[in-house]
Formats: sequence, structure tokens, C-alpha cells
Amino acid sequence: MLSNIYLHLLDRIWERHQLEKKLGAHIVRYADDILVLYRRGTERPMMILRQILERLGLTLNEAKTRIVNAFEGKYDFLGFTI
Repeated sequence: MLSNIYLHLLDRIWERHQLEKKLGAHIVRYADDILVLYRRGTERPMMILRQILERLGLTLNEAKTRIVNAFEGKYDFLGFTI
């Protein structure tokens, strides 16, 4: 519950700065699990996500962070393999 409350700020920042439109990247978040869907290039959206989280005093768990082409590979999210 606390992670949902705190990370709501991430959602608001992403929305307020229209990052979905600017970066072509949509965030799907459940508690502290985040899935970022990209239309193009991964470097800039990931850099901005890291910057926002840093401003919130958080960091990505790099051991769990993966970049996957959803058209070619599988990924796990919330206990499901997609």
C-alpha cells in the first residue's frame, strides 16, 4: 500500500510532463512493479525513469531490470509470463 501511495508521484510526473507522448513510453505499474512499454528507443525513457526515481529517493533494482522486445521475447510481470 505504501509503495502505491509513494509511487503515485511517478505516475503524476509522467502524466504532467506528457512523457508518454514525448517518449512513446507507457508505464504500467502495480505497487513497486513497473513495466515500461516503448514504441521506439529504450535509452531515453529509461534514463528519465531513473532520474525521476532518483529524485524520489529510489533506485531501480538493476538485477531485476530487463529490456525485452515484446514481439520477440517473453517477460514476467506480476507472476505471469507474457
